[in-house]
Amino acid sequence: MKKDEELRLKNHALASAEMVAVAAEQQWHKGLLSREWLALLFAVSSFVIAQILVITLHYRNTKLDHQTEEVKLARDLSAEFYSDQKPYLRIANAIEGCQKLYKSDGGAFTHTQPTNISGSSQISACSWSAGRSARR
Repeated sequence: MKKDEELRLKNHALASAEMVAVAAEQQWHKGLLSREWLALLFAVSSFVIAQILVITLHYRNTKLDHQTEEVKLARDLSAEFYSDQKPYLRIANAIEGCQKLYKSDGGAFTHTQPTNISGSSQISACSWSAGRSARR
């Protein structure tokens, strides 16, 4: 009986060892794609996709804001240029028509009005030469 019990214990130990080996092999195969690894892979890929979306949307919104600001600037500048309160259009027409600019020369504008326009040195030079040619 002792031998039978030893044999049974030996078979049971072998079966248990075989089961442990099979379980270890299954765990090794599962370890490659276990739930924890799949969760980590999903989290990392979701983070990367989210960052790509954030960068893309930021770039798009920045580009749209830039375009909107350009349109607003163009609209504001044209409104200021063509307004009735500002003499820019009348000064430009007087220069193109080679008319006298300054009141001291018989023109319609004070000395400060034409010089407030950007490129005042070009306007002053043109009006000075136009004034000289009109005096001759």
